[in-house]
Amino acid sequence: MESIASIYLTFVVFSAVVQLFWGYALSAIAQKGGQSDLMQVLAWIPLLQIAPMIVAGGGSVGAFFLGSIGLIVGAVVLGIVSAFLGGTIAGAISGICVVFVFFFTLIYFGRLCWTMAADRNLSGWVGLLLFVPVVNFFVYPYIAFHDGWTSPNKVGLAIGLVLTIGATAPSFQVARTLNQAGGFPPELAALISGDSGLMELLAREGDTPGGEASNFGTGMTNSEGLEIDAAASIRALYSMQDRFERLRLRVESPEIARSSEKQGALDLLHSIEAELKAHRGVLDARTYQQLATDLIESEARIQGETVEEPRGGISLTKPIHGRSVQSGTAASVPPAAIGSSSATRPAPLRPIPVQPTDGCPDGTELRTRTVGQGEEEWCQQLEEFGGLRHGWYAHYLENGRPESMGEYANGLRIGVWTRFYPSGRVRAQAEFAEGLQHGWLLSFNDDGKRTQAIRFDRGVVLH
Repeated sequence: MESIASIYLTFVVFSAVVQLFWGYALSAIAQKGGQSDLMQVLAWIPLLQIAPMIVAGGGSVGAFFLGSIGLIVGAVVLGIVSAFLGGTIAGAISGICVVFVFFFTLIYFGRLCWTMAADRNLSGWVGLLLFVPVVNFFVYPYIAFHDGWTSPNKVGLAIGLVLTIGATAPSFQVARTLNQAGGFPPELAALISGDSGLMELLAREGDTPGGEASNFGTGMTNSEGLEIDAAASIRALYSMQDRFERLRLRVESPEIARSSEKQGALDLLHSIEAELKAHRGVLDARTYQQLATDLIESEARIQGETVEEPRGGISLTKPIHGRSVQSGTAASVPPAAIGSSSATRPAPLRPIPVQPTDGCPDGTELRTRTVGQGEEEWCQQLEEFGGLRHGWYAHYLENGRPESMGEYANGLRIGVWTRFYPSGRVRAQAEFAEGLQHGWLLSFNDDGKRTQAIRFDRGVVLH
């Protein structure tokens, strides 16, 4: 894994050198063919390089672009005509057009390559080798320098260097990140592996409202609050992702109803559970919670258990600090009893009602600030009373809808903290007591269906 950054950086440098060398070769062909200084400069610029290539083959740049525009307009017109003629006829016309464009392009550029080589006192067949992958890497410089080297166009070289360095500069930062992480970051690993569940997990927003990190958001700490090593976390995810994928396929298989298949899936699930617990110390808390929840949900599906479709939304009974807040359907589940035994209270199927207070407590004042495209509002103690957040907190989007809201007591989160989709429905809820997650962490999709339920006891995940 540690060598990935070096391999990536080598590839980037090699690509930059090839681009510059090819620009030099094309500029030399333009120079030796008596083309203008402009064409010698354009030879160093990607995309615009096609102009000196066409001129070197005896073609006209204007005619090429007019022909390209004609083909585009013709394709649009034929597409409109085909839409009126019906499916079979439209398919036939499209096929004929594709074949015509292919052979026209092949003949046109073939003639250019043949002429380019012939003008350089080479066989025209050498020019046609430019159509052969890998071989053309050597043919282009041969056409340019078989009769000797020439000084590069200084303006073109300067422009080529600036463009190449500018295009590759971000890649050096990527290589640095890969080197620090010991390999691909989890986001890229998830993208490469096609693990949609892991990608959804890693794509979630990382910071809690107000910019204060906690295990309700994301952080590079494990479930015990200890700092973790990024490289070790990535290796742990890599080691488990294949087994999670195999479990997913077995759970989604129609054969899961058979007792033998069900037992095999359960055996695989329990082995993954043991491996996940073994990696608990190196995985960040959010990742560990999500993977553990995936196992819980997979086991429920294997056993044939179903979750009642939630019907409720969220009820905001009062406007906060005079701001009108849109609300959804009132939920039927009573508010969570923070401080009561979470071990005996089942996870709510519907969002917990949000009941904001109106105004700030005595000894506090309302604070506001602009955050991105929205605004935060919270109650903060006066300096003589401690200067901590104390009372209601809300983060609104630009359109006035709430993005998140909750409550502080002497700077610590308490009660139910809620995050919302742009539609206004509940996205996630977490119960807090004295700044620690205590109770349920719930997630819901935009249709209101509960997708996750993890229970905490004073910041520790219960199983």
